[in-house]
Amino acid sequence: MKCQIQGTAPTVYQLSSISRFGIPVQKMPGGAFHVCKSFETKREAIEHLYSAADRYYEDAKELMEARHDIKHTGLLKIDAAHCIIVTNPDDFQPETINNY
Repeated sequence: MKCQIQGTAPTVYQLSSISRFGIPVQKMPGGAFHVCKSFETKREAIEHLYSAADRYYEDAKELMEARHDIKHTGLLKIDAAHCIIVTNPDDFQPETINNY
């Protein structure tokens, strides 16, 4: 099943955080930032977020919690930046990502 990773960072202060997801960053109107990358399978998207978490988290407990969140919710948070795996990209509203 094709899916996407989509993410947001609300301000320029989180630009370095959203950059850690390893996906090209786009500036949005109003000063927020957005990332989006398509994958052939949900497994590929999960592996991509696992890799981002592995690069970011140094503490084993925090890494384990991040990997748990990715596996069970498809969500990875780094500071105020969030990414989520979206299995139906046409129905996804980027402004709702911070509700997760």
